[in-house]
Amino acid sequence: MFGNPRRIITDRGTAFTAQKFEKHCEENKIELHHIATGVPRGNGQVERIHRVIIPMITKLAIEKPEEWYKHVPKVQKHLNQTYQRSIDCSPFELMIGVKMRDPADIHLTSILEEEFRNEFIESRDEMRRHAKQQILKVQAENKRTYDKRRKPPRKYHVGDLVAIEKTQFGTGQKVKPKFLGPYEVSSLVVDFTANIQTNLVNASIIVST
Repeated sequence: MFGNPRRIITDRGTAFTAQKFEKHCEENKIELHHIATGVPRGNGQVERIHRVIIPMITKLAIEKPEEWYKHVPKVQKHLNQTYQRSIDCSPFELMIGVKMRDPADIHLTSILEEEFRNEFIESRDEMRRHAKQQILKVQAENKRTYDKRRKPPRKYHVGDLVAIEKTQFGTGQKVKPKFLGPYEVSSLVVDFTANIQTNLVNASIIVST
């Protein structure tokens, strides 16, 4: 009805790797692509619709699983006439130009809506997992960049003179010196934490460079 496709993308099932099938594609000038085994995302559009179709057929064939194939035409027709948010119409309407005139199957509609909800939740969770991985990746890159530029911390010794950088400024204080001191290091807690001696009180500061 629609002629031969330009390209067919398949997995590596024996039906698609058979010499007869490859010869058929070659004779009809059809470009054949096999995706890598175990990488379903290589044919993402098909895998996405499979996540909807398979649960639907499973529910419809629950009484006679071996006759699952009898439900395929009905599921296909219902999918083709159902509104798709991604294209803002039904697949049938997009292809033919008019809406399909067919009474809706309430049972199929409820099953399809449920599967679309499940697929949406799964896609959202996958996006969140990807976002988390991306955040961790960027954080690791930022850390590597920071570590390359960061100077080794300076160790202080008793008797060193240090200045303390102001972190808070009151009204009219912005033009005043940004450092307090100098103060003398009176003792060390660890290499980068020291007690300093002022004229008024002993104070403990954390030195970070």
